[in-house]
Amino acid sequence: MAWAQQSITTLKGVGEVRAKALARLGIETLGDAALFLPRTYHDLSACVPLASIPHEGEGVVLATVTGEGQVSYARRNMSVMRVPITDGQTAGTAIWYNQPFLTRVLRPDTQWVLYGRVEGRFAEKRLVNPGYEPYEVELPGLVPVYPITQGVSQKVLRGIIAQVLAHISPVEETLPEGFRLRNSLCELNYALQNIHFPIDGEACEQARRRLAFEEMTLFLLMLRNTAEARRGQGHGRAFACARETQKRFADALPFSMTGAQKRVLGEIVKDMRAMTSMNRLVQGDVGCGKTALALGALYFCAAQGRQGALMAPTEILAQQHYEEAKRLLEPLGVRIALLKGGQRAAERREVLRKIKEREADVVVGTHALIQKGVEYADLGLVVTDEQHRFGVRQRSDLAQKGTDPDMLVMSATPVPRTLALILYGDLDVSVVDELPPGRKPVRTRVVPPEKQRDMYRFVRGLVEKDGQQVYVVCPLIEDSDKLEVNSAQGLYEELKKGPFAGLSMALVHGRLSAQEKEAQLEAFRRGETQVIVSTTVIEVGVNVPNASVMVIENADRFGLAQLHQLRGRVGRGGQEAWCFLLTGGTSQELGQRLRIMCQTNDGFRIAQADLEVRGPGEFLGTRQSGIMDIHVLRLMKDMRFVSQVDEAVRQLDELPYTQEKELLLQKAQARFASRLEGIILN
Repeated sequence: MAWAQQSITTLKGVGEVRAKALARLGIETLGDAALFLPRTYHDLSACVPLASIPHEGEGVVLATVTGEGQVSYARRNMSVMRVPITDGQTAGTAIWYNQPFLTRVLRPDTQWVLYGRVEGRFAEKRLVNPGYEPYEVELPGLVPVYPITQGVSQKVLRGIIAQVLAHISPVEETLPEGFRLRNSLCELNYALQNIHFPIDGEACEQARRRLAFEEMTLFLLMLRNTAEARRGQGHGRAFACARETQKRFADALPFSMTGAQKRVLGEIVKDMRAMTSMNRLVQGDVGCGKTALALGALYFCAAQGRQGALMAPTEILAQQHYEEAKRLLEPLGVRIALLKGGQRAAERREVLRKIKEREADVVVGTHALIQKGVEYADLGLVVTDEQHRFGVRQRSDLAQKGTDPDMLVMSATPVPRTLALILYGDLDVSVVDELPPGRKPVRTRVVPPEKQRDMYRFVRGLVEKDGQQVYVVCPLIEDSDKLEVNSAQGLYEELKKGPFAGLSMALVHGRLSAQEKEAQLEAFRRGETQVIVSTTVIEVGVNVPNASVMVIENADRFGLAQLHQLRGRVGRGGQEAWCFLLTGGTSQELGQRLRIMCQTNDGFRIAQADLEVRGPGEFLGTRQSGIMDIHVLRLMKDMRFVSQVDEAVRQLDELPYTQEKELLLQKAQARFASRLEGIILN
């Protein structure tokens, strides 16, 4: 399909300036535009009276602006614009956060179609962050709503995509006809037209199902082909894992293992005893004891006279694992070494010598473990922690330091088990679904802009009265001209002069050197610092039992997996702990998402709920520019659909459709080969 590579500038009305704006959305070619899918739709022909929309309900309203918009600031970087409106019968107010430019758009006496959520608890109806379309005499039916950027309005983007569809029609079919008919999938031309400009709701769903089915089919084919290639490379070596060795490790633990830990450790032992290489994913919520399982596997490896390596994504986490391994394994006779980027040359040379000459049984480190010059005497086990932080190549490079070593992958990013078994088809999946007894759930609250000052006063009281310590997390290091969100540096200065004046504070972010970060975090661990303002560098690897409050600024900028990981940093000392989610956004999707965080501390329930609300795109890190398009794969929240695709792919192996499979595999290679590194576990 040569048209897919044509520049977007070949279209009428797309000059250099507009092309740059479209590029910010990832649209540079006609193919990009054709597959830039709507995030939702609104039926603009279904306008209802404002008074008929219940509190927290959504609706479409034909409204007239009755006065000038007024902009105020709830706090720094938090603007609130209020515009008076009426539908001819009921007066109300439309409210937008962080969009002050709309005062120049929504002028008095103009008519607009507004769609969104209504707050009706007040004397007047309030439309919160509604979408807006200029009123036209003949309102269309279902209208696509796209992600947009400055310089590209919904109307402009719709016009560009309409041009693209007219230019490329008819489109060459991408699926073999037999495969398409067996799975009741509509044609590609029909799908593209009706995903962008659907004739009705049924046509839209048919289009969505077709595109989602194709995308996931190619993804699973690529995944399983990669797994088959890996499994054909070697057989591995068996470990004895004698009962006495297992008992010695269990007796050395300073706690009794939970039932889930015992079950998963048994699965690991079974794999290690086999003649084929272990390739196991261990999922577990924050604090469930995955690290102890990893150390157990490393001990069993060392007891067999072979070496093990534990790779962590950050130096802070690597240091923590190193200290824990020394405490637990050194008394059992295991020699531990630490290899990381910031070591002095002489220290590094000595560590490399110990690894090469088998004087180190277990090596803990960062990606330094896979660098040139690191030679293992006999690498038998590779453990990677926080799997989503490593790509395929990094894990593969470490595995290639040995001969068919066992692979154990740890993840604290929960994925519902059914989905994990399909997406991680090249791995055996274990789930540690039980937390140690006595750990209290973290109390989580969403804090709107008008309540944030009161929240900070409450937090200060916890610090002064009970001596508790506080994390404050921001999405950015510095202030941005493009994003109206709080930065770590800006908020640090604001809190230091305001709500937390007089308290001992520290600022930590990714631009600090490893030594500077470690010094600040160590002071926090020792209790010398009461409040630490940070970016997400503290998402993993920081364990401070006295820290009991987590404040997350602009919580809408984080995925649920990140929010859950951050919340897991507090409440580790047994005391009551709090997590406050601060946000200026109030969309229904955002409200539903953050309410999930308030309702449960169970990471697997959060992941399942996230799947039901938005599909798997975000918690797998696969947004528009990622491995799979969240808008294409919205149907993946329906596990019946996921199972249908899984069965269709299995049939390609079982039935004599070799030509079909070969064609689809070629398309899968072309679409996903360059994008697999961040997601496939291999």
